[in-house]
Amino acid sequence: MKKIMILSALVALVGCADNTGTKHLKIGVNAEYAPYEYLEGNELAGFNVEIVKALLEEAGYTYEFNNMTFDGLIAALQSKKVDVLIGISPTVDRKKVVDFTDNYSVDEQVIIALTNRISTLDINNLQGLKIGVLLGSIQEVVLNTVPSVIPVLYNNYTGAILDLKSEKIDAIILSTLPAKQNIEQNPDIAMLGVVASDISEGFGIALNQNQDELKKDLNDAIKVLQSKGIVDQLKEKYKI
Repeated sequence: MKKIMILSALVALVGCADNTGTKHLKIGVNAEYAPYEYLEGNELAGFNVEIVKALLEEAGYTYEFNNMTFDGLIAALQSKKVDVLIGISPTVDRKKVVDFTDNYSVDEQVIIALTNRISTLDINNLQGLKIGVLLGSIQEVVLNTVPSVIPVLYNNYTGAILDLKSEKIDAIILSTLPAKQNIEQNPDIAMLGVVASDISEGFGIALNQNQDELKKDLNDAIKVLQSKGIVDQLKEKYKI
């Protein structure tokens, strides 16, 4: 009986291997942030989506995606509903509760506002402004370092853009590429400037702590993709 119980415990600890020995991962993602992760019809697409597919194929894992709200990602990882997260930046606070692979890309955070208000705004003095960010995002962390602003939190950036256009908020913080895409799609929106911050602005893969083998597999695969030029190819494809 003890041998059976020990064997069952070991199988439970493996977690990401099925009964055929295949390594399988459930990936948590919030597909609301083009060009990094978004939906094309019913299919997931984007830079981070393609990166993680290439990484896991290089590392010998099969995978499935789980699309969920951004603010629920870390809770889903900690409760083991998913095995890894993509589209989430490592920060000091996040590293206290989950682990991260090496970064495979970096980005800046910028502020966008209505074109007709750009001349009246000062990137160095945002006091009293209502600024929209995604709940639980790196942009929320960055905004919390900006003094005397009024954060307005959203579950997705579609709602933030609509509120900006209807002047319910004054500005939005986004990563550079999504900001540029929104500006291209909305001529009444323009970029105010880059938010100065020493908060992490890279992309890595989040995983639970003490997953040393998985972390090594993913970090090794990141190095291979970088050496093969695949990361740069995808950056060029998505104009990152």
